[in-house]
This record gives sequence, structure tokens and C-alpha cells, in this order.
Amino acid sequence: MLRRVIKAFLYFLCLIVYRVKKVNESNIPKEGSFIICANHVHALDAPVMVLASKRKIQMIAKEELFENPFLAWLRKNIWCNCY
Repeated sequence: MLRRVIKAFLYFLCLIVYRVKKVNESNIPKEGSFIICANHVHALDAPVMVLASKRKIQMIAKEELFENPFLAWLRKNIWCNCY
């Protein structure tokens, strides 16, 4: 429950600050596996994708992304798994 509240708050904040826009979300299956290949424009692209998704996401990310204490906390508490 706390995960959902924090995720919703952070997503709302991202909507205001970064003007996040979901495009073609209907192409994402409601269940089963899928792959998202993002064209990274900003270092926060991956965390924002996780916040915007209704499903838990497993991702591969470079180690430097988690040197930031806030992003490391997000990975541990909000994201499912990160490799």
C-alpha cells in the first residue's frame, strides 16, 4: 500500500515538473512479459518509466544510476528488481 502511495505521489510530481506524456500505452500487454527499449533523453528516463507504469518492471541499468542516494532508495523501495 505504501509503495502505491509513494509511486503515485512521485509520478504526479513528474507530471508537473517534467510534463511526462504516455504514448501508445495500449500497446503494452496487461499480463505476460514484454520489452521496452527507451531512447534516453535524460538520466531520469528509467525511474520515470517505472513510476508511469501500472506494472512492476525489471530493468537493466548502469551502476552509476544508483550512486545517487535518492535513486538507490527508489530502487530498493519502489522498483521491483534492477540488474
